[in-house]
Amino acid sequence: MRLRALAAILLPVIICSAALTGCSSTELEERNFPLAAYVDITDEGYKMQLGFEQLKDVSSDGSDKENNTSADATGTDGYALFQEAQTSYPGEMDYNHMKALILGEALIEDDAKRTELLSYLEKQNVIARNTLLFVSSEDMCDMMGMQEKLKEAVGTYLDTLIASDKQLKDRAAVTLGSMFQAQHNNDENLWIPYLTLGEEEILFSDYYLMQGKRAKGILSRQTGEAALLSEHKLQEYAYVLEDGAAIRLSNFQCEYALETQDSPNAEQPLTEVIRIRAEAKRMDQRMETVEDQKELQQQAQRQMEQWMQQQADLLAQADVDISNSYYRLGGYGREVYDDYQNDWQGYRRDLNIRFEWEVRPVSR
Repeated sequence: MRLRALAAILLPVIICSAALTGCSSTELEERNFPLAAYVDITDEGYKMQLGFEQLKDVSSDGSDKENNTSADATGTDGYALFQEAQTSYPGEMDYNHMKALILGEALIEDDAKRTELLSYLEKQNVIARNTLLFVSSEDMCDMMGMQEKLKEAVGTYLDTLIASDKQLKDRAAVTLGSMFQAQHNNDENLWIPYLTLGEEEILFSDYYLMQGKRAKGILSRQTGEAALLSEHKLQEYAYVLEDGAAIRLSNFQCEYALETQDSPNAEQPLTEVIRIRAEAKRMDQRMETVEDQKELQQQAQRQMEQWMQQQADLLAQADVDISNSYYRLGGYGREVYDDYQNDWQGYRRDLNIRFEWEVRPVSR
């Protein structure tokens, strides 16, 4: 009897609590879930276009929302930009499902505006730090309007584009959090995918290089991949040798060493030696004999050393260290770091890069 009486008292309380705290379908329909944002600047300030897809067609009689796939906003600063996005479009913006943030080339090259926006995003936690980061100079409406051709949300498409890249290690994907970190580590290289538009697709065509807070500009995807490989951020890489043989390199092991002027093999005041070991499979035919394997090994080692040296020299002309060694100096070259910690330009001037490859051919 006591249990029945207690149940009679508690049951209405439980029902009322569930009704008050539960998330109704109307509440869900009133929320917007942006999957991508493209932010750039104009003479007046920031402009942004959000791309999202509704969870389902709006069917609630009490909803003021339209079943659109984008929303526009402008603002003189970060707060005003996101406040307008919130107030000018029916429903509450929920950025928890954001997959991609695209920064316009004009914005990323404007030190003041870029720093201001990133500072706001970092302090206010507006967008999740694991949101993928991209750069583009394409028209904002054209980029976000690709949803109709892609038959899926732009954010979903870009997320799949990076996730399906078998070359990249997971930690090599550039996120908003990566950008925050690079802004604090003034000399860290950050290779951001640069997007262009094709007829029916969005293309990851090149890289945009940020060197800490310095915008270095657009570099080829090949150069970016060589840099990522030298930083041990690739898990495999396809390459075509001079004789036309297509190989796939994998299972990389990278070792780094510094030679100073006092070292017997040093060519300049500082030489970073990057030793890379990898397995190589020939993709177009089998290696039938020991001679075939030896020939492939010699070709691959020589040409990979030459190719990566060319990319390192190309980047050195732009005052860029291909392996991002200055950022890692404290870990394996503490004395050198202490000597150059207040003289980054001097470090770059004195640094030479040398690659040593060791390739092990493997059969299919």
